Amino acid sequence: MPLSEIIHSDGALIGLWEMNETEQELLALLKDATCYQSDLNQFVSQKRRIEFLTVRVMLEQILNSRVQIKYEESGKPYLAESDFQISISHTKGFAAVILHPLRQVAVDIEQRTEKVMRLQSKFMNENELSALDSADAVSYSLICWSAKETMFKW
Repeated sequence: MPLSEIIHSDGALIGLWEMNETEQELLALLKDATCYQSDLNQFVSQKRRIEFLTVRVMLEQILNSRVQIKYEESGKPYLAESDFQISISHTKGFAAVILHPLRQVAVDIEQRTEKVMRLQSKFMNENELSALDSADAVSYSLICWSAKETMFKW
């Protein structure tokens, strides 16, 4: 699916993509797919290859140019030869990026799943756990997880 949405918010550009293309379809969407081949060959997992390509296609469509993603020692991504700050997130079937020309940014997306309920004690403190509303505990827990993941990335 092409870029699902580009949101403009306070100078930030946020892109969301539903990943349902094949690797070949994504390669065909890139302006110069050959420049990504050596990086792409590092991934054995087809899922990881699709995530890699989806983010590159999304960036080309948002910025209307090819940009190279590099990584700091910490794993934080940055754009080579660009002033844009970037953050990337993936979840089952979706990818998201956020870009800002001046400010540091971070994004996290998560699939809604009951699995988060088994992990609550690992990322929620007593106050957060006591605030749980049993009617919407999954959503609340996912919001806590995603907010903390976003702050960690930031």
